[in-house]
Amino acid sequence: MKVLEIDCGAGRVMRAPSTIFGEVHGADVRPEMVRLARAAVPSAFIHPIGAATLPMLAHLYFDFAPVACSTHRSYKIIQSLVCEVAEFLRPGALFKFEVQGSSNVKSPPDDTWLGVPFSIEQATEMAHATGFELRFHAGAGEERFWLWYFKR
Repeated sequence: MKVLEIDCGAGRVMRAPSTIFGEVHGADVRPEMVRLARAAVPSAFIHPIGAATLPMLAHLYFDFAPVACSTHRSYKIIQSLVCEVAEFLRPGALFKFEVQGSSNVKSPPDDTWLGVPFSIEQATEMAHATGFELRFHAGAGEERFWLWYFKR
């Protein structure tokens, strides 16, 4: 199986998958994180990416894409990320990612850490709108709301 971790940072999360899966790719927009990830996980392919696209990966297709945290200030940005990831996944592939699930969390307008809250209904709607099926979730109503999207 091929795995793609977007926003891989210094490669901390990629260490375990690199010992299990056939091919692991990481991508990050920050040059320092790319350098650190390449040093931390020499068996993985680490790609520097632009802020909005992943063009250098256009010829590759993946079976699994984990994103540890997808907290942005708008649903539109998160849905754009989900659409972008869908371009690189084979049919039936899993995209597992985390969003804000607590409607009690109020983040300032310039905050990118807490993110906008998602309900189960919003997560389901976004899955359908982006070519995925929401098959499992954990943490609804909590700050760490995990979604398992499978590509149709």
